[in-house]
Amino acid sequence: MTRLSIVIPCLGPCEQFEDTLASVLQHRPDRSEIIVVHRRPYADPYHLQGEVTFSHVESTTLVDLVNDAVQDSRGEVIHVLASGSEVRDGWTHAALRHFADPRIAAVAPLVLQLASPGRIETMGVRYTLGGERISVGHDVAIPDHHVLLDEVLGPSLLAGFFSKDALLALGGFCRDVGDELADIDFALALRDLGCRTVLEPKSQVSYASPVGRRSLLGAISRGIGAETLFWRHWAKEGRAAGIVAHPLTTLVEALRHEGLLGGSLKLLGRTLGLSSIRAGGAYQQQLSAAAELLGDLEVRGETLSLAAAREERTATAPKRPAHPRAA
Repeated sequence: MTRLSIVIPCLGPCEQFEDTLASVLQHRPDRSEIIVVHRRPYADPYHLQGEVTFSHVESTTLVDLVNDAVQDSRGEVIHVLASGSEVRDGWTHAALRHFADPRIAAVAPLVLQLASPGRIETMGVRYTLGGERISVGHDVAIPDHHVLLDEVLGPSLLAGFFSKDALLALGGFCRDVGDELADIDFALALRDLGCRTVLEPKSQVSYASPVGRRSLLGAISRGIGAETLFWRHWAKEGRAAGIVAHPLTTLVEALRHEGLLGGSLKLLGRTLGLSSIRAGGAYQQQLSAAAELLGDLEVRGETLSLAAAREERTATAPKRPAHPRAA
């Protein structure tokens, strides 16, 4: 039985993932499969078919690539690993042990800077009351990581371990919030479901941050995604305090991360994203459905896969009477 599915999504050129794939193949864990997802067909010049599953999804979003791989995966745990990462022998062992506890649905490894091995790229992510994504531990020296343990809400999509059942129950990572915020959205959903996330510092991945400026053209869509995320979760984060903190957080975050022009475009996107003000209702429905599906597994002692549980529920559910207008 496959224990672990290692998913390497690749939106950019092939060179971005080939070093990552070589590193994973060199240190491949037992009972694991490797899935590489491209936005374009891959020619497989190194003839790795059989060792690696290659697929392509015609999409420009990382979330679409990852979600597609999750649907095709066979592992109980999904390990998302960004192109540009390198791993070492045994990097998954300590992380996987945590999933013996059914309350744990995600594990955040320690992501180190490839160019500065003594410093941290990220320990995971957290979310502020006003609606800003924070990369916990960025540029902190490795020995100092313990002081930030309580700040980690969930893993980053640079490298994270996720329960496949939880991913399927929630419908995968949320596309509407965008690639940069899908990890925050999923971490918040796990928390609201009563699932636990832990940081595992013995599980370490090195990552080379891409060089280059963020796309100005994408600033508007990033703003829309950020606003959608806020309105999906604001009721859970504290209604009054969140609303008060949100405008200032929005302004400061946009200018700090995007610059003057990019920040202005992101603020425009935030304004357009106000149309998602009712997104919290759909999120509550999503949580309720996920809790019901995961509850099915718990009742059965987790002997039934989530996909099978979903099919069984559909087959046994009473048919709804046709709407009078459909007659």
